[in-house]
Amino acid sequence: MSTLIGFGLWAHLLSQNTASKVMPFALLVPVFGMVTSVLLTGEVVTWWKMLAMMLILSGLLLANVKMKMKRSC
Repeated sequence: MSTLIGFGLWAHLLSQNTASKVMPFALLVPVFGMVTSVLLTGEVVTWWKMLAMMLILSGLLLANVKMKMKRSC
């Protein structure tokens, strides 16, 4: 069920935006996977998993900020 929802949302995003805008958000897949495993199975989040999630999120943030700065110039 989650695969159908995920692919449906992904296809909708790609139909509304260019692939270069949507693809960086594919980096969120492992973050959502880790958060879901914590919520549903009670998995313990170690410091290195938290560091990995923060690195992914900061990279996504930097990629989007850089894209916005490029457009305004």
